[in-house]
Amino acid sequence: MLATGRADHYYIDVPGRNGTFSGAMVQADIANNPKQLTAVRTKLNTWWAQREAEDATLDGIARTSGLDTRR
Repeated sequence: MLATGRADHYYIDVPGRNGTFSGAMVQADIANNPKQLTAVRTKLNTWWAQREAEDATLDGIARTSGLDTRR
């Protein structure tokens, strides 16, 4: 209820590709439907993989440009 202000949302674990874990808040109808849960987890993992690829590309551009890439 703290995250969404609603009592009808559920926190789900989202296992990552490299043994990492994350989570998401979903509506009750999704939390109680295994097919929809799988779809949500797949979509989040796909998004995360795309984000990592974009970060790697941008890091390469920054390094080639001589920018400091330390975080």
